[in-house]
Amino acid sequence: MEKIESIKELRKKCQPNAEASLFIDKIYRKISIYVTKLFLYTPITANQVTFLMMLVGILSAVFYIKGEYFYSLFAIFLFHIYILLDFVDGEVAKYRKQFTRRGAYLDLMSHIIINPLLIMGMAIGSYNNNPFPIPDSAFIVAGFIGAYSLLMLNFMSLKKYEMYVKENDFSILKKAGKVFYERDRNDKWDIKKSLFSRFKSQISSLAGFRHFNLMFYFTIFNLVPLLVLFNAVLFGFSALIKFYRSYRYIDELY
Repeated sequence: MEKIESIKELRKKCQPNAEASLFIDKIYRKISIYVTKLFLYTPITANQVTFLMMLVGILSAVFYIKGEYFYSLFAIFLFHIYILLDFVDGEVAKYRKQFTRRGAYLDLMSHIIINPLLIMGMAIGSYNNNPFPIPDSAFIVAGFIGAYSLLMLNFMSLKKYEMYVKENDFSILKKAGKVFYERDRNDKWDIKKSLFSRFKSQISSLAGFRHFNLMFYFTIFNLVPLLVLFNAVLFGFSALIKFYRSYRYIDELY
């Protein structure tokens, strides 16, 4: 059996920027490195971990379909395993130096595939166990709006950049790369240096849609149907705004 370094050494190799992570990330990182160590004793590759992550995400959506509280609790448990594995696949890739374009593409697509499924799973579950005096079908409609809008939010920017590629105009892509690099560098500086920025990031992470954090709160308090309706309004409105801005400011980054 391959000899694997201690947890402390693994953190240095697999989590080099962990000190810059948000509070919610640190919780996952504390646990993920132990799971990563288990995987490193096996021949499982980083991409195979990502496929396992996707399977767990799909199962989470399936358990939400039942609509009963116990099944929803198990669904949110699986969802957090899904998020945990999202950290693990990157750590395995770092340790084994398995970074590939296929792996990066698979990781990006996993969220685009799983998140709309989760929205629809919750919507069907709310349809099966409707606690409100509104038509059951309203949850199916809301689920479709939420899931479809989320897909559009993911793909609208991509289609915009695809248009530039087809026109052989790479200037905006180069500009986008510089903007994203500077934004990432400044965010890391803020988290390390600015108390206000750190506090704001923690609140945003816990209360916002990063990793679908609201799913945890709404599931624990048995309010998943409310989240389905909220998703439809929020993602639907966001998609409309983004489409308008993409169309109006077609030659700009924002």
